[in-house]
Amino acid sequence: MKTVHAPASHFLPLSNFPLTRALRRIGLFSTLLPGLLIHAFPASVCAQDLVDGDEKIGGQGPLSADDREIVSNSTITLSATTTFVFRFASDYNAYAAVISGDSVSNFINGGSFSYFSAFDGNFGTQSVTLGPGTYAVGVMNRTDSANSYKVELDLPASISNAGPGETVLNEAEYVGANGGKLWHSFTISDGYYYYMDGANSSLDSYILPASEIENFKAGGSFNHYSNYSGSGDTNQPGGFKISLNPGEYYLCFANPNDVQKSVVYTLQRFAISTTGGGSGGGTGDDGGITGAQVELEGSTSYRINGKAAFLNAAKIVNSGDSTSGTLQLRLWATKRRYTGGSINGYVVATRRLGELSAGYSYNSIQGRVPYKKPRRGSYFMTLTLEEYKNGGFVVIDSVSFSSKFNVR
Repeated sequence: MKTVHAPASHFLPLSNFPLTRALRRIGLFSTLLPGLLIHAFPASVCAQDLVDGDEKIGGQGPLSADDREIVSNSTITLSATTTFVFRFASDYNAYAAVISGDSVSNFINGGSFSYFSAFDGNFGTQSVTLGPGTYAVGVMNRTDSANSYKVELDLPASISNAGPGETVLNEAEYVGANGGKLWHSFTISDGYYYYMDGANSSLDSYILPASEIENFKAGGSFNHYSNYSGSGDTNQPGGFKISLNPGEYYLCFANPNDVQKSVVYTLQRFAISTTGGGSGGGTGDDGGITGAQVELEGSTSYRINGKAAFLNAAKIVNSGDSTSGTLQLRLWATKRRYTGGSINGYVVATRRLGELSAGYSYNSIQGRVPYKKPRRGSYFMTLTLEEYKNGGFVVIDSVSFSSKFNVR
């Protein structure tokens, strides 16, 4: 733990398909505008294997000149020693720190405060281990103009049926204003799971196959994997387990803003466990999802506001006799009213929920998620409940809304 004394001045100068099928379906989602989306869908994300990676404190937004604040106005209390991943991105010179809970008032008022890990005029990703106690995250603008930031304090990710994580990428970069671009290649190899996480101060982000990188660089239309991309989403890239076929890919960023923006990102790989069990009898339940029976109950609704979508469901119930696979809600925009079976259209919002134990339910599901605007037109809207089964997400229940949604 360190103590900082107040300075005299702090001014310083999507639907999921295997890859091959995804590329054949590109024509359904073309765009006439260069550099915008042509959706290609990745192989399904096997999220039920992911352990932790949860964000415990996170926040974003512009800081006014020389402003300081406690992120999300919240603290966390730990009963045991815990290691976290601390990441921070900002447009310009700023300060971010994990501080002790009893220092909150002093931090806000410019007094002395105790801190445990800090970014002081820089940005990136750090590991911080905290003992039992109460903590907050404080951020401070060290410029005399507005300064956008994104900060996260996350639990480290691990994967239940794999070895310890190995860091492949750990980067912190600026992307230039007015159309600046950044790209970084990475390889998916057999025998590993891959997990990516990061944050940015308002960039467009994409993962695309190596065959599309020259189109991206040239500013033309390009194919990308919509489940691993976001427009102005400061949570990107991540945190997601990447499930793509072995090969070379590119993580790409574009900056439509008139000021530079920053991005931090890490990519880890986890060796898939190949340890097999010895000889032995027994025919017990293998913990599968055969007996899960999950459905929506009660009212559902959605609302679009700018770049955000709000998905609401009264209840999701598992009335079966075993735990479900990972569940998610997805909002679809389709040209034809959905009546069951396969669904084709734009995935405009996704809310990941996790697994659901037998006899339990999710209640009063609400929340904001990124909205991905489809092409101009009039659409039928459907909210699907999907479960991860046998290597992919499948629709297990749905609600089609009577009013059409117009996109201009």
